[in-house]
Amino acid sequence: MVEHLRQWIEKNSQPKRYNFPRPCIRREPSRWAKRGPMARKDWVRFYNWAAKNATPKPPYQPKIRSKDKEKEKKSETKDPIPFEELLEHAEKLATPRTRRQKYEYPRMSYRQWREHKRRLEYLAKPIYRPVIDYYYS
Repeated sequence: MVEHLRQWIEKNSQPKRYNFPRPCIRREPSRWAKRGPMARKDWVRFYNWAAKNATPKPPYQPKIRSKDKEKEKKSETKDPIPFEELLEHAEKLATPRTRRQKYEYPRMSYRQWREHKRRLEYLAKPIYRPVIDYYYS
């Protein structure tokens, strides 16, 4: 047998292993994991982080609508839209913004059509089976 085929058979005849070992690359520890005093740059980063993330959140204050606003909304009465305007609006929505060209089917050459006909011959076709009344006669 050819050598590369033998190698392929050897490789693919082994059972599949599902435990994928992680690479043993040690990441550089973060500044907080390092030993020793922090540099000025690290203190600046820590202070900025703490100012943004470590401050307490303000207490929840629900937004209460004033009664004046509620009265204003209730007092507003909208006039009904005239029927003609509704029809115009519906007609405007019914017309497309851009007209698309009619789809043209791709033309097949004689050779492509012949191959297509040959493929159709192999498709399953319903078989005609006459009904036989053996049991009823």
